[in-house]
Amino acid sequence: MTVATPTPSRAAPGAGEQRRIDALLDAVAADRHSRFVRSGVEYSGADAARFLRAKLQAQGASVQTAEDFIERIASRSSTTGRPYRVCRAEGACVDAGEHLRAVLSRVAGRP
Repeated sequence: MTVATPTPSRAAPGAGEQRRIDALLDAVAADRHSRFVRSGVEYSGADAARFLRAKLQAQGASVQTAEDFIERIASRSSTTGRPYRVCRAEGACVDAGEHLRAVLSRVAGRP
């Protein structure tokens, strides 16, 4: 007879990393010049930030750093695997991961 032992879950990000994630999401929410594209539909920064916060809440067990958040949660669809995109006011579109790393560097710096 074998006894199943629960897999230890990873702790939430530390306070400093959570502040970095919050600063990133606050900057996304305040961005009125970019459109965030998910599954072919454009969303405002405020809508994108709400969606990413909910996705982090639901799927963020493995997130330890702001960079983890960008890579594992905020860059691509967990359903289709397709990257999210960000279209800037001047019309240029980039992968969300690239955009979010630049925003993070600007608003929260590196550890």
